Amino acid sequence: MANKKASKASPRSKRKSTKIKTPNWGELLRNPTYHLVLGLFLISLALYLGGAFISYLAHWSQDQSIVGQSYQEVLALPEVEARNSLGKIGAGLAHQFIHLWFGLAAFIIPWFLILVGVRLSLKVSLSPLRRGLASCLFL
Repeated sequence: MANKKASKASPRSKRKSTKIKTPNWGELLRNPTYHLVLGLFLISLALYLGGAFISYLAHWSQDQSIVGQSYQEVLALPEVEARNSLGKIGAGLAHQFIHLWFGLAAFIIPWFLILVGVRLSLKVSLSPLRRGLASCLFL
């Protein structure tokens, strides 16, 4: 009699194992799309902070009552309005950076973010990053 081999495969061998791939950080950092997105995010953040800082200089006295409260209270109440052109969050961030932390030297932070963002996204060097970082740390 002829021996027949079992042609049935086990159910486990038919299933394909689906593994979730975690990104390799080295590959992610070399990806040009990642550079473009991160650079555009940094430029957007720099423009937002710069606008909030400039508006804070014009309206700091009117926003003083808002920034004295906690952020949760200010953001939760819709009747609280900020005079800052970028709203409650802009007033809070500008108060934190200018009044509590760095003073007018906070204007260097958006400039440095623009330098890094343009270099990452457009591959253009406006000025050397080391010199920009040194000027930021010096002030």
